[in-house]
Amino acid sequence: MKRGYPRPFYLVVIFCAGMLCLAACETLAASQMAPSPEKNTPDANTIRLANGSWEPYNGPGLPHGGCEAQVVEEAFALEGIAVKYEFFPWARSYSLSATGAWDGTLAWDDTPEHRADHYLSAEPITRQEWVFFYRKDRPLVWKTLDDLAGKTIGVTTGYVYSDAFKNIKARGTATFLESSSDEANFCMLLAGRIDVFPMERRVGKYLLQTIFSSEEQAKIVDSPESFSRFQSYLLLSRAVPGNEQRMALFDLGFQELKESGRYAEIMDKCAQ
Repeated sequence: MKRGYPRPFYLVVIFCAGMLCLAACETLAASQMAPSPEKNTPDANTIRLANGSWEPYNGPGLPHGGCEAQVVEEAFALEGIAVKYEFFPWARSYSLSATGAWDGTLAWDDTPEHRADHYLSAEPITRQEWVFFYRKDRPLVWKTLDDLAGKTIGVTTGYVYSDAFKNIKARGTATFLESSSDEANFCMLLAGRIDVFPMERRVGKYLLQTIFSSEEQAKIVDSPESFSRFQSYLLLSRAVPGNEQRMALFDLGFQELKESGRYAEIMDKCAQ
């Protein structure tokens, strides 16, 4: 989530680097509860992908498993390949793919570590942007992170922050208040206990729309400018025979999806 985000200041939802990072004990507990994967027997016409929750991009309760999952599903379908998803904690999703227990996983950053275990899609599936959410009646004006001096910034337990973020905290120019979840941080924002909550734009808006009332939503806005960006890729395990060829087919299908306008249609709905 979990995942690795671009510098200078990024939230990582590990994904491995990237896109949300789980504590070791939390990952162990979750993996014990997750269903044991059956032995992976590659099928040329079906691909099995381990996924994690990052609504609206990916999620077990969403149509097609989320807009990002839908893009991957439709790109493969154009090349005659069906996709089967199952959702796990992010760290377990990556492990299942890296070991070849599952064919692949999404959606992750492009890193040397990921390339060592996987074939990566030629292009990112989505380009995500991290912004600041704040109350409409307490506007945030900023050009650099130094402009956050004097602000109280909400952070979420289980997220890992960049060195730049660490340096801001070390200088003591801003106050950081940790909450157990993104939902709790939005509640803190509404209550005026924090001034700023950094979050991926679509994910933040989705959370507001699905949990909070229209009156509460109207009180919160997101900054037009992003402070960080993340590109998410499809990863197919190098441990699974035939995956290099299947990635080549995905890349062809992905290009077809973009050229037809279907990709833009899916992502436009994802932004709503």
